[in-house]
Amino acid sequence: MNKATKKTKNQNNVTTQKKKLLDTNIQNDENDLNYNPFTTKETIKPFDLDIEDDKIEKTEHRKDPFKELLKKRIQEMNAKVEQTKENRDDET
Repeated sequence: MNKATKKTKNQNNVTTQKKKLLDTNIQNDENDLNYNPFTTKETIKPFDLDIEDDKIEKTEHRKDPFKELLKKRIQEMNAKVEQTKENRDDET
């Protein structure tokens, strides 16, 4: 990975290297054939806690679709069992 560096002189007349921002390095490296996005670090932006709390509350109030489907299937099976019992009672 080629990193863009700039040499500047210190107060003691010693040359030091300054690195450019990581975002500009990523943009330059994307065109490179050896670019691997998994090896680069990205800047992490802070998130809003209020929005996250709202999403959690919404998911708590929502019912689980699997449980609803399971209840519906159990009711269907119970109805079929009752029908077969009624048919057997009618035959005898």
